[in-house]
Amino acid sequence: MGGSDGTTDPLAELVAVVRCRLAGAVEGEPGAVVWSDGACEVLVHLDSVEAALEGELVVVSVELETDQTGRGRLVVPIAMAGSAAVTGALPEGDPALAARWGEAVQDAVHAALLEAGPPESTPAAT
Repeated sequence: MGGSDGTTDPLAELVAVVRCRLAGAVEGEPGAVVWSDGACEVLVHLDSVEAALEGELVVVSVELETDQTGRGRLVVPIAMAGSAAVTGALPEGDPALAARWGEAVQDAVHAALLEAGPPESTPAAT
C-alpha cells in the first residue's frame, strides 16, 4: 500500500501477499475462505491477518474457526537469517488448530514472506 511519498509499507504488502496465499485460487478479496482436507474443514478469516516486527522476528497472525474449536488465532513467528526464513515446528496459539492446520498456515506465511521479501523496521500492519 503506497504512502503519500510513493513508498510501499512492507508489512502491509506482506499482509496482502499472506491473504492471497491463504485464499488460494479464490478470486476477488473475500473476508474468509474455507479450507478442506478430507472430512475436515476450517474457516480462514483473511480479514484477520496481521503482521508486525518484534525485534528480529517477523510475526504474522491469522484467525481460523472450526465447529469443534470455535474461532482462534494462530501466530507464526519467523526469524530471518539472510535470505532464509526460519520458523518453529508449528505456529503458536490454539493447540487444536495448530496441530491440524498449523503446517498449512505456516507454509502459506513462509511462502508469502519469501515472495514479498523481508520487511524493514516499520510499525505493525493489518
